[in-house]
Amino acid sequence: MRKGKKYVESAKLIDRSKLYDPAEALNTVISTAKAKFDETVELHVKLGVDSRHADQQVRGAIVLPHGTGKQVRVLVFAKGPKAEEAAAAGAEYVGAEDMVEKITKENFFDYDVVIATPDMMGIVGRLGKILGPKGLMPNPKAGTVSMDVAKAVQESKAGKIEYRLDRPTSSTARSARRRLARRSCWTTSMRSLARSSRQSRRLRRASMCVPASWLPRWAPA
Repeated sequence: MRKGKKYVESAKLIDRSKLYDPAEALNTVISTAKAKFDETVELHVKLGVDSRHADQQVRGAIVLPHGTGKQVRVLVFAKGPKAEEAAAAGAEYVGAEDMVEKITKENFFDYDVVIATPDMMGIVGRLGKILGPKGLMPNPKAGTVSMDVAKAVQESKAGKIEYRLDRPTSSTARSARRRLARRSCWTTSMRSLARSSRQSRRLRRASMCVPASWLPRWAPA
């Protein structure tokens, strides 16, 4: 496949045989970004696990220390006091059966994260075929099914992201990948992120150096 001129120029700046220092790696990410728009930075981690086994599934969520650079819109399924807590915490949309009807009849998708209390999963389950393919279905492992809706909303807006293994049919099924942040977000927090990453040696097993404080608990030691 033929590569574009900007891609070729950026590729020349990367030494694939080198293990980059965190600060240098972050500088490289910024210097190789040639697009006119604010590009997204992704993290790909080789885990060496077999996704065909249930005990080796990797999925969860983590709150990035400096956010993602994106304004997150939150929809919460809750009733009574929990609905009031969600609204007070900053959720853009709060509802129950009325919101289910709006999604099914009006194709309402003006949100980025969906959170629900456990007692609401009975009605939210009806939206499985709609929210599931879009990656919006609430999940306890991701922390989007919780009685503490205020905390869930605050974490989502602060830069909480989900991570999971690639699908078994993929050629990279033993790795996990996740969008981290916008390029502009990294320029403002690069020094503090690099400083925190030096506190851990776990990065040596990763294919590219990133802040250690971003790595979830399952990261190889």
